[in-house]
Amino acid sequence: MLIQTGLGKTTFSKETISKFVSMAIDMTDGLVLSSTYIGSITRKLTGNTAGIELREHDKGIDIHISIIVQYGMRLHEVCRDLQYKVKDVLEDFTGIIINAIHLKIDGIAV
Repeated sequence: MLIQTGLGKTTFSKETISKFVSMAIDMTDGLVLSSTYIGSITRKLTGNTAGIELREHDKGIDIHISIIVQYGMRLHEVCRDLQYKVKDVLEDFTGIIINAIHLKIDGIAV
């Protein structure tokens, strides 16, 4: 992801952006398996971050996240909370513009 300013260019790798998304996931209550746990296993095997897909566009990025939610939690509240946290973390730390944050609930853990 590239940010162009009057002083020059700043480029963020997808791995760096995924780490910020993982931080937001870890800060969200109601998620059973954090992406850092899943991601650490997947990263060791494939080099990719599990459950996080980034799609770059001319004016920002779309983020697709797969999650597992704890049983008994209000799904819409957990999802809304995660979306706000991801947006806040990425915009505060990187200045990257977020077009959309799409969540896919892969399961409910009892």
